Amino acid sequence: IPLLRGHLELGWGLMARHSLKILRPVAINDTVTVSGEIIDKFVRKDRHYWTLRYNVRDSRGELCLENLVTCSVD
Repeated sequence: IPLLRGHLELGWGLMARHSLKILRPVAINDTVTVSGEIIDKFVRKDRHYWTLRYNVRDSRGELCLENLVTCSVD
């Protein structure tokens, strides 16, 4: 997630929820591609949140990881 800091227009705060699904290992020295999107923005208890879904694929294009993370906006 720190790698995304300069690429999102939203602020960063506390991580509220995180799920990670590992589908296959990534080989050492393999090149990976990460793609994702903000899928939700909401307010709870006067605090703003966003949810990001992103995937990691290996150099063959095979899906290795699926991530879903929700953070507060500070």
